[in-house]
Amino acid sequence: MPIVEIKMYPGRDETVKGFIARGVTDLVAETAGTSREGVHVVFTDVEKSDWAVGPRLTSARQAPPPNKPEAAFVSVSRIKIQSDKHSEYLAWRRHSVYPFMASHDGFLGSTLLTTEDPDTYVIINKWRDSAAQEEYTANPRETQLRVEAKEFVSELAAETFHGDVVDVWNA
Repeated sequence: MPIVEIKMYPGRDETVKGFIARGVTDLVAETAGTSREGVHVVFTDVEKSDWAVGPRLTSARQAPPPNKPEAAFVSVSRIKIQSDKHSEYLAWRRHSVYPFMASHDGFLGSTLLTTEDPDTYVIINKWRDSAAQEEYTANPRETQLRVEAKEFVSELAAETFHGDVVDVWNA
């Protein structure tokens, strides 16, 4: 049972905390391989007078400039896997692709979706920005992974979509 404690300044309402809990729960459950109901998220509001960064209370610090949310860069592609290679493909992604992606600065996450065609997957990769994704694809190991993928893939769909996130729920 993973327990995640989130401490933050007061002022977020239940809707914001609910969205944070959903995101954290999804991430922890998917990464740790546990049920979503098994993830506990505990919120603690801490007054600025009870929080210090370095030697000064945050209540005594100069207010930072307003925080502007950064848009992520998302790439979406579709692949078709050989019918008898699904288990091997998923194991290869877990043990080769994901660890390599996670080692790159700017990598935020990857999601593999099933479709109505049991041999087709949709891959959604999320990066800090397009430069982070370009740096990843320029790495020789990524080129080698594409060669390795040919063992599993029967068709790499021609359509690949990518762009900056322009609309998300944000309080």
